[in-house]
Amino acid sequence: MLHDRITSVTYTPADLAIVIPSHSQIECLSRCLRLLEEHGHPSTQVIVVDDGSQDESVARLTQAFDKHLKVKILTQPNSGQMAAWITGCAKANGDVVALLDSDDLWNSNYLEKMAAIYEASPSLDYVYCNMQKFGASEGLALNRKRHRKSRDLGLSILMGAFIQRWQGVATSGNTLKRSLLNQILQLPKEQVAEWKSRPDDCLFYGSDILGAHKYYLAE
Repeated sequence: MLHDRITSVTYTPADLAIVIPSHSQIECLSRCLRLLEEHGHPSTQVIVVDDGSQDESVARLTQAFDKHLKVKILTQPNSGQMAAWITGCAKANGDVVALLDSDDLWNSNYLEKMAAIYEASPSLDYVYCNMQKFGASEGLALNRKRHRKSRDLGLSILMGAFIQRWQGVATSGNTLKRSLLNQILQLPKEQVAEWKSRPDDCLFYGSDILGAHKYYLAE
């Protein structure tokens, strides 16, 4: 099994690396980065992967964050979200990776809450939460009845095998141990090239296959 048996680990938001893929969404991304500057831990690593944007994303981001030691701006030809995750995670230093889409936002205490869960249960490999839709569509992303309580899901290989249901949420509600994410992303180049959308599925089912210890936060 992937999960370790560490008994004393202190996690802070500084132990999280944030990976943000972006494709021609400079305005959304700028808003997202401003929020992280306001509420993120000063030592939290932020990695932006520009996926072949056709706007001024790279130039504007480089100008704004060129001297920011904790923000890395990476570029790649347009290859899709899965490829962007692989590019970003290769440069991540944090023990836990928090994934964020460039058109999403986190509540100001999101990183602290995720860090606290990992600290309370060091054997966890994967923590995800509910999400609140905003803009054109509103409401909770996950069914309120089924997902109303936070809970330890245990070793997901068992739930994946016998219940066979989705155990995750859209990109921006997922955090994973970097060791787990790196194993999930060890995919053939041909598969990465074809997987331009819905790579979240790879997170859910890949982590189940690998026997990850999951936790759901009902917020």
